[in-house]
Amino acid sequence: MLEIVLGNLCSFCAMITDSISGTRKKRSEILAVQTLSQVFYSMSTIFLKGYSATVQNAVAILRNLAAMKNIRSKAAE
Repeated sequence: MLEIVLGNLCSFCAMITDSISGTRKKRSEILAVQTLSQVFYSMSTIFLKGYSATVQNAVAILRNLAAMKNIRSKAAE
């Protein structure tokens, strides 16, 4: 029961940070807040034992970090 409560609490925090990212103006701020949101979503899926979703969130975190560092892939161009 505690795992469900913690998972839902993390999801709630993720939704709050998603909302905050919509109010940001700078690209770097938007990506930083969205990365924090993905961390919360990852914690939620770990608590709720949704491990495939955790992998998807980890990929999203790496994508956001790459975008923040302006790392570009030749395959994406």
